[in-house]
Amino acid sequence: MHGLMIMRHGKVCAEGWWKPFNAELHHCCHSLSKTYTATAIGIAEYEGLLSLGDRVCDIFPEVVLPDSPKRLLQLTVRDLLVMGAGMEEEPFGYPKDWRVRFLNQAYQHEPGTFWRYSSQATSCLSSIVERLSGQSLVQYLTPRLFDKIGIDAQHVICRAAQDGASLGGSGLFTTTEDNLRLMKLYMDGGVWEG
Repeated sequence: MHGLMIMRHGKVCAEGWWKPFNAELHHCCHSLSKTYTATAIGIAEYEGLLSLGDRVCDIFPEVVLPDSPKRLLQLTVRDLLVMGAGMEEEPFGYPKDWRVRFLNQAYQHEPGTFWRYSSQATSCLSSIVERLSGQSLVQYLTPRLFDKIGIDAQHVICRAAQDGASLGGSGLFTTTEDNLRLMKLYMDGGVWEG
């Protein structure tokens, strides 16, 4: 553990970091990045950029190959969001063709019927936000989330795949307090200071 912040009744009641870590350090969020990405999907749906029922192949037509699995044509944003793409495996790494490789692998199950934890599915979601908004994940979230809940977006970074796509499944770097702010937003039902 690098650090800890505990909030009770809306106030921080305990906090601490173990050397060499400190409150200002931006840590790799690893899988907590998925919560930021899922939040971006929710905001994008609210803004009308997408619907959870949108087919992934319509957003990324370039991933459809002559020999693509038929189940790829059924895959929706919702399926990715609930980690129900239908695949039992996840390729390693993020080379330039990672999206094509991930989406064209064997689908052992109908999309939406089989759960498998997947960082690449969530990185596809951040790519969807980027494709539809024309902004990086961090750029998209800055005025819509970070600025509203007091996260200093100048220091938030996100690792990228070889093709430049933000790795929304595991690549965000934020502070412990940034993460506490996001969790408080969720605890309060999406309301921040009224």
